[in-house]
Amino acid sequence: MIQGLIEGISSVLNKRKEDEKSPAELTHTDVIKCIQSERVKFRGVNLSGLDLSKLDLSFVDFSFACLKNVLFSRANLRCAKFWDVDAVGSNFHNATLRKVLILLMPT
Repeated sequence: MIQGLIEGISSVLNKRKEDEKSPAELTHTDVIKCIQSERVKFRGVNLSGLDLSKLDLSFVDFSFACLKNVLFSRANLRCAKFWDVDAVGSNFHNATLRKVLILLMPT
């Protein structure tokens, strides 16, 4: 039974490594084009590794998105939604975080 447990754990760890290497679905330029419209939603989108610093991302819905290692430095995130996101390694240094909605799902 332990061998099966070892294989299961190895499978999960390998999947995580693959997820961390997967490129973002959008580019910095794509994000800028999107935020110029009303009611922006990046729900479930992989934005890993993007530099979104200094952008006005207020009211953007990032729920269920993969935001690993995203640079939000000095971005305006007022009233943004971060429900059940994966933001491991992201940088929110000097970002505006007023009225941000965060919901963490139990693991």
